Amino acid sequence: MKNLRLLFMLLVASCAFGASAYDFEVDGMYYGINFDGTTVYVAYKSSSGDDYSGDVVIPSSVTYEGTTYIVREIGERAFYYCKRLTSVEIPSTVMTIAQGAFYKCTGLTSVEIPFGVITIGDLSFCGCTGLTSVTIPYSVNKIDDAAFSGCTGLTSVEIPNSVMTIGIEAFGYCTGLTSIEIPNSVDEISGGAFTGCTNLTTVISKALTPPNLTGDGFEETTYSNAPLYVPAASLQTYQSTKYWSSFTTIKPIGDMDGDGVVGVDDVTALIALILSGDTSTVNVDVLDMDGDGVLGVDDVTALINVILGNE
Repeated sequence: MKNLRLLFMLLVASCAFGASAYDFEVDGMYYGINFDGTTVYVAYKSSSGDDYSGDVVIPSSVTYEGTTYIVREIGERAFYYCKRLTSVEIPSTVMTIAQGAFYKCTGLTSVEIPFGVITIGDLSFCGCTGLTSVTIPYSVNKIDDAAFSGCTGLTSVEIPNSVMTIGIEAFGYCTGLTSIEIPNSVDEISGGAFTGCTNLTTVISKALTPPNLTGDGFEETTYSNAPLYVPAASLQTYQSTKYWSSFTTIKPIGDMDGDGVVGVDDVTALIALILSGDTSTVNVDVLDMDGDGVLGVDDVTALINVILGNE
């Protein structure tokens, strides 16, 4: 928490310096020129924020005084406290969403982050309470501290299999989340990454090697009430790894009958489920062996391979 308070204080302090942080304005949007002289970042007009409203479309390039610039970044605090902002379209030219870019944009309901964005910065969507869904592309490798903290309306989020690091309280206090899936690419999860997510009922980690948890990543109630599903080959490793071992119930992915192991009975049950065509009574994510989001023959084959020790 101390680190997050420091981040917040730095964000607020930086807003106090200078009346503006832009070099030019085109069509009601403000831009700052990067050091390379060929690209720009979207900027804020006033340090108090609330400069943009409604549905905003950010262009991929902008021309000013005869020079065309590529839009490469959503700058620090660009949409800070823009409570009247309802939607934003981000171009594929953007690579960075900087610190506090959409801080407390409470009217923002959904956002699609385009492929090409590599980093989602500290506090970037913090306090966006109206945000219900977010699409994170496979180009992102790091979700920084408190990036989505306090997004209480967020009900689902898909972390792509490109993210390696999840920062402090990255999804802290997202009370609308009921399940979370950690992809195989993640190797480090900072302390408190999912603290305050009091309604989590399922946690899935696809990582064969348990990601390094630098502190308690989850609420005590999550450890005690939500089952953790992990690759069958890694079950004992998770059970003996610090913090992960705090989960009262740790089960292998593909455990259809709930006996804590994967076997022939699970294959039979999975085939019956697929043939029935009704998956409404199960959590597909804990049975989706190939990670394509649907249950089918490939999942049966993958489960058999796990049982045979081929995976």
